[in-house]
Amino acid sequence: MMNGRKFKEGPAIYKYGWKFFFFLTLEIVVLVALIILTTQ
Repeated sequence: MMNGRKFKEGPAIYKYGWKFFFFLTLEIVVLVALIILTTQ
């Protein structure tokens, strides 16, 4: 059931996935940095 969608959406993930993960990790890093700065 999920395999069909996974293979269809594969190319889109390879094209745009890195941007999504890049911004996601960037947001997490910023949040962690803010938490560390505010707790010190």
